[in-house]
Amino acid sequence: MAKTPKLSCTDAVNDYMNQLDHPQKAEIEAVRSIILKANPKIAEHVKWNVPSFYYKDDLAAFHLRPKGFIQLVIV
Repeated sequence: MAKTPKLSCTDAVNDYMNQLDHPQKAEIEAVRSIILKANPKIAEHVKWNVPSFYYKDDLAAFHLRPKGFIQLVIV
């Protein structure tokens, strides 16, 4: 039986974003891009069921339950 290859963290976030139904999806993608371009050491993954960012430890995570705006929680 063949094993399903594990997705990279960015692939997992891309899959999450492809399935995301949120009125501010374009803005979420823009913030995601800005954070990832800010420093090449920052990485992303899906944690707490949302796109999250880390470098050695958690840095920030989106809070996407509200539909009228986006929140970025800095940890």
